[in-house]
Amino acid sequence: MKTKTYLKLSFYHRMGLFLILGLFLFPSPVLGSALQKLSEKELANLADVVVVGQVSSKEARWVGRHIETTVSVRAKEYWKGNLGDSFELTQMGGEVQRPLPIAMKADGAPEFFMGEQVILFLENPKPNPNPNPNSKVKNALPPDSKLPNSCKVVGWAQGKYTIIRDSKTNQDKIIRLGMEDMTVLSKHDMEKRIEAARIYSGLASKNEEKPVKTKQNQGAAPMAGKMGKKASSGADPAKVSESEVKVASLDKDSLAILDLPKRENLEVFKTRIMDILK
Repeated sequence: MKTKTYLKLSFYHRMGLFLILGLFLFPSPVLGSALQKLSEKELANLADVVVVGQVSSKEARWVGRHIETTVSVRAKEYWKGNLGDSFELTQMGGEVQRPLPIAMKADGAPEFFMGEQVILFLENPKPNPNPNPNSKVKNALPPDSKLPNSCKVVGWAQGKYTIIRDSKTNQDKIIRLGMEDMTVLSKHDMEKRIEAARIYSGLASKNEEKPVKTKQNQGAAPMAGKMGKKASSGADPAKVSESEVKVASLDKDSLAILDLPKRENLEVFKTRIMDILK
């Protein structure tokens, strides 16, 4: 007599399977579609805060039955409003590794990476006026959720720009990594852009001098522009960091996706936004 074996799944495993099935059974209405376009004037006027800063930390965690990601930003310059020297921004969704690797994501939402230089158009948290004590969803968010007290990025990914140094012109350029011409990029294309920007801008923030001169017989990839790190006294000039090698390979492939030469200069963008805010 044959005995049937049943697979017992924990809550988190069931949720993981549900999310995976959901990707196939319920396609996202946002992915591949166009967001409602906000003009620069609308972005600037809707925002309570416009800030230039750098991502200093990023943490995703389970809160009840959903994932939240909190991003810490060190402010460098405020064009409108003020949140202090640093502030936190919490969004629904993210990726965690425990109790098993799982990700929750809303297409069109901005994504961040460590060390990223950003321009953010933010709305202050809006208190819930006259809450209905009889509402069944009044406690939908757990008490430890940071979402109610967090600023929100205006217009989803529209309100977040990434600043990247163009090594050829040594100018700061701005780009929206998660969208192009108001169309949300696919997860694959967005991740390729973010990875290229992460490696490229991470190296640029540390090394803005002439590239390392490597010996051809060492097999090291040559560096383009001014992104390489000048060898310090006593250092072996043939040694190239892993990031430098990655960037050298990105110059031909993924960096083309960023298309930095065609991106707008930061200072031009800043002047236009400041004129709107006058």
